[in-house]
Amino acid sequence: MQAQAEIIHTKEIKLEASDIMMRYSSLIQADSINISAGTLHMEGEATLDTAGRGKPQTIINPGVDPAGNGLGAGHGGYGGGADLANYTSGN
Repeated sequence: MQAQAEIIHTKEIKLEASDIMMRYSSLIQADSINISAGTLHMEGEATLDTAGRGKPQTIINPGVDPAGNGLGAGHGGYGGGADLANYTSGN
């Protein structure tokens, strides 16, 4: 995807490729995003967005759900609920 390109679907998007490159500030937005790729490259501010499309939750502590489950997508780094001070995974 070129820098600042947008793919916006109102329901579900499925992408299958050997390599996906999302350049600076590009966006893929849908209710559900399913990606099957050998490699997904995301430059700064590139976004996979399903925000506001799931069931609402009451969150007391940002990044950690009240039941102790981590929030956030799998992105190769530490997800929501991670202990960033000790660099451990979420609950």
